[in-house]
Amino acid sequence: MADSKSDRKKTHNDEPLLDDLRDMVQASGILGVDRKDDPEQLERVREVMALLQPEVRVDLVARITSEDAIKSLRIKRFCEHHNLTSAERQLVESLCAGTTSKEYAREHFISPNTVRTHLQRVRQKVGVTRQAQVISQALSWDS
Repeated sequence: MADSKSDRKKTHNDEPLLDDLRDMVQASGILGVDRKDDPEQLERVREVMALLQPEVRVDLVARITSEDAIKSLRIKRFCEHHNLTSAERQLVESLCAGTTSKEYAREHFISPNTVRTHLQRVRQKVGVTRQAQVISQALSWDS
């Protein structure tokens, strides 16, 4: 077996996909692993992926790199960064999905005033004055 990366790709059918996955994991931070993490952790992701059937790997990569998955991860990290409570986190997730405050109150069997209180606390923690700013920051969070 050859030692160079390009030779490995030529000799093993799965190597390009695994190398691409490792690069995507490092670049995008999917699976909660990013380029700043321990290289051993990145290699473990690669090893686990190598155990899966090729068609399962392709499906998994498609799922974890989908816009919805990346959007969810951004919102999750935004909420964690700002130390939002679980109630505040649920509200932010729903607002980012397009739910109105009134719909959220109705769906969660809480009063609109409770929703306003949660939203006020979120805005204070984030340091913004408008709901649209919370949504915009959560959807574009990259830290």
